[in-house]
Amino acid sequence: MMIQRFLLLLACALCLGACSGPKQAPKEAVAEFFQKCAAGKTSEAYNSTSKIFQLERTEKYFEARVRDLGLDQLKSATWSEPEAKGDTRRVSGDLVVQDGRPLNLAVTLAQEGGQWRVLNVKEGKGDAKAEDVFAVMARSKDTQAEREKAFLEPVATAMPSERQLQQLLDKTLVDFQDAVKKSDFREFFATVSDRWKYRGKDPRLLNYSGTDPARIEESDPFNKSQRLTVEALRANFGPFVAANVDLTPVLGKKMILTTPAHITSDGVLTLLGYYREFVFQGGFNAQSRRLNFKLEYVMEGSSWRLFGITLKLEQPPGVTNGR
Repeated sequence: MMIQRFLLLLACALCLGACSGPKQAPKEAVAEFFQKCAAGKTSEAYNSTSKIFQLERTEKYFEARVRDLGLDQLKSATWSEPEAKGDTRRVSGDLVVQDGRPLNLAVTLAQEGGQWRVLNVKEGKGDAKAEDVFAVMARSKDTQAEREKAFLEPVATAMPSERQLQQLLDKTLVDFQDAVKKSDFREFFATVSDRWKYRGKDPRLLNYSGTDPARIEESDPFNKSQRLTVEALRANFGPFVAANVDLTPVLGKKMILTTPAHITSDGVLTLLGYYREFVFQGGFNAQSRRLNFKLEYVMEGSSWRLFGITLKLEQPPGVTNGR
């Protein structure tokens, strides 16, 4: 009799355990995942995903994609009730990220370890042909050639130290100041990355002068790939030359980053900030200006080389013109 009662209690316990399922519903699991992304807890968000998800990308790459997608600045999110897809569940959401940009995502979850865990995240309605927004892949034409040669994720490169970042910025501004002073950007052009100059194009094909239509198209005669040229540098920074901008006061000074330096999922190292010290424009009776910068670098060979430069001058508040 005692044995029968014990077996009955054991059967009931097993039944209750099997029927209880994950404590957190799929919709709540998705909401918590994105809340962690928004709160900067990307490590916790990554560790809450499925083993398959983690097998297909590293935590470092995941963190870069969270930033690329603007999920670290998630403003709001509305999630649908879960839709059953065999053993998985799909939850769709309407999100608003940085700068009010809308983002529509479909999140597929699977049960693992007694919890609903993220399996993939796709844009739109999650159609089979849609790509996982966290998938590791080349996301622009100029990265394709590099990705074909490399087996490493584009963010596998170690982040430079603060001192190395400062040295990168200093060298770029010294080279730029020299170009402005000489009114000649040819030497500055020689310092930038091949990736910026060629945008994935074979440089041997760019100078093609024959009549083959296919090769003419490949030579990109109208620069549809937006390759950098000396002429483009001269046109963009002509106002700096005309205004006789003097960056000397900030050369070698400590940069102030408005967002932490980071490497995007495309392998682009980004520095965004300004200097406390003022630069000058106008030559005689020069005017004080604050220098804001956005500089981008990519790893080529064994060094970081310039991939993008944006410099803006603004009148600092409370400062009158003149030196």
